[in-house]
Amino acid sequence: MSDPTVLSYTLLDGLNVETTNVAYVDYDGALETINALIGEWLAYGGLLDALTQSQIIRGSIKIPATPDGSWKATPVAKSDNALGIVADYSTSGSIKRFGILWSNPIPAAITADGKVNTANAAFTAIKNAVTAGFTNGNFANNLAQGLATFRDAFLNTRKHRKQLDRKSEVA
Repeated sequence: MSDPTVLSYTLLDGLNVETTNVAYVDYDGALETINALIGEWLAYGGLLDALTQSQIIRGSIKIPATPDGSWKATPVAKSDNALGIVADYSTSGSIKRFGILWSNPIPAAITADGKVNTANAAFTAIKNAVTAGFTNGNFANNLAQGLATFRDAFLNTRKHRKQLDRKSEVA
């Protein structure tokens, strides 16, 4: 594996200042499981907790992934990530909606009057996949509440000042 998995720990000291400690793990993804990585995170966290005076308040495991070979090899010329579709879903534990951003949609996913084409096959496929979930879980919001029902979608434009600076062209 070219990029190691990162075990991350956020520590809080007696002055209420947070810091992050990381440990890099090189493992065989064909043999290890997610549960084994969580076990390693917990084991190393126990060792770190014994060494530090700070409190471990949260952490994460970042697993690098390589794009599938069947995906695009290069972006579409002059396409721009500033435009995106925001799809709103209701959650299983709240009356509030949760939006998922899908950047740089294909032209067919936008109607002539500038709205999201909810009948587009690519849009419908990803919209339905979010509510269907996957074998052992489901998609959720940042509070781990399952995304239950698709509600609506709209186009959104985000500013990328640094990206736009590098994108300038001389005519």
